[in-house]
Amino acid sequence: MTSRQLAATAIGAAVLGASAIGAGCGDAGDGSLSPEQYFQQVQAIWDDYDQQEAAMSRQFPAGFGEPEATQKGFSAVTAIFREALGKQGDLDAPAGAQEAHQEFLAAGRVVLEASEDTADRLAEAESWSEVEELMSDLQQDSEIVAAADRFTDACFALEAIAHNNDIDVDLNCEED
Repeated sequence: MTSRQLAATAIGAAVLGASAIGAGCGDAGDGSLSPEQYFQQVQAIWDDYDQQEAAMSRQFPAGFGEPEATQKGFSAVTAIFREALGKQGDLDAPAGAQEAHQEFLAAGRVVLEASEDTADRLAEAESWSEVEELMSDLQQDSEIVAAADRFTDACFALEAIAHNNDIDVDLNCEED
């Protein structure tokens, strides 16, 4: 999850990062998933995101270059991110991962909100220079940069929890 690709694609260096979620319950009897189940599902969600985002990148290669392609590509990636974040939000994290899970979701929602706002603003752009100006402004927006950093940090925190529990995951939490 490169500050999820959305975070890198969507808002340049700052804001550019599943199939059906299984319904297993953990051993605690409280309805939460076991750590293994939780991290398997988190891995599947973000692997699916990565595959869909890569398909979008192929559809709109380096793409962008004209306002309409940028608008469509950005909106599509934002929708994929929204879906992935929603799937993760539907998971009942085990006790040891709840804080990192909630931070991941909270930071992700800020990134998503900025991405949705950007998609709306891109829809109004009529020239490539307007698109470039918008993207430049976003790369310099301290709130968006902070949200992308929080999102990346929360991703790393989830990976650390998994690894501390001898669970092998790679959420691709690369820093841009």
